[in-house]
Amino acid sequence: WLFNCTSGSSRCHGSKKAVMSHIEHTRVALRANSHVLRLLGEELIGDDGLAIFELVKNSYDADANIVAVTIDLNNATQTVVVQDDGFGMSLEDLRSKWLVLATDSKRGQSQRFRSPIHNRLPLGEKGVGRVAAFKLGKQLTLITKKKNEKECSLRINLDELIGQGAYLDQLSVQVEERDVPIVFLGQTTGTKVEISDLYRKNWLRGDLRKLNRLITSLSSPFETNDSFSVALSVPGREKDLQGMFGSEDFKDQAIWEFSFEIDENGFSWRYGFKPPLWKSVVGREASKKNDVLLLDDKGYEEPPGGEEVAAVFKPSFLDGIGPIRGVIYGYYL
Repeated sequence: WLFNCTSGSSRCHGSKKAVMSHIEHTRVALRANSHVLRLLGEELIGDDGLAIFELVKNSYDADANIVAVTIDLNNATQTVVVQDDGFGMSLEDLRSKWLVLATDSKRGQSQRFRSPIHNRLPLGEKGVGRVAAFKLGKQLTLITKKKNEKECSLRINLDELIGQGAYLDQLSVQVEERDVPIVFLGQTTGTKVEISDLYRKNWLRGDLRKLNRLITSLSSPFETNDSFSVALSVPGREKDLQGMFGSEDFKDQAIWEFSFEIDENGFSWRYGFKPPLWKSVVGREASKKNDVLLLDDKGYEEPPGGEEVAAVFKPSFLDGIGPIRGVIYGYYL
């Protein structure tokens, strides 16, 4: 509508003249500035200890049994190294997973994903654990090997990487494949991450002890096929870690311990009571081999309709199962 009003007049006259407007639609891509790599490391990871913890969680998700964390502060080139014996990565894994930020391989519909070897639920969920390295230092070297694949290696200098372009999609990383491995020899697999040119130059005793408690909290005190063990080494600073409570110490601190074995010979067990310095309380031990194992004191009729007898273990119960061993640790409060 157009309106024509005369000055000083109380009346305005409208005329029905349509005004056509032209609207254009343009689709614009959403882009991330390359600086986001530095920002993710600084903002998503609280401190250096948590950054190392994120790398250890990646090792857990990779079905590793042993993880070695080494912080070398003695040399001019200070380094943090996290090396595991997990299933490692191939060139395709690096291209489609490790080098893809916020990959959904552990999220969304894949939330029920479990690791292929030890059937573990993933600890890493956001897909950004790899940028934890950039919280620690500017230089990253990754060496990894997957079963029946070549050993792969890549090196990233954060400043140089960001300097390749203004936007994330302009950055690239060169990956080297080796016919002859130099780290994971023979049939071994795993991943080694080394961070150098560290931002943090000084680690206090309390920092190292806090880190040790954090990463060893994932360690299992039991030796099983799927056990997970993490060890922290700080050359020249061994005294700072002395006297710390480790995963193995949990077993030593138990007041009651009951171990047992059930096999074709019967039920064998050992009991130990190790009280602390309680007044007038004395520890004791007891054990027995090939004992009778009572399964149900209510009993059952044998044969059906016959005399009622107690339900006890019989060797035939292990058919298709095999021997069973276990240990129970008991604690006071």
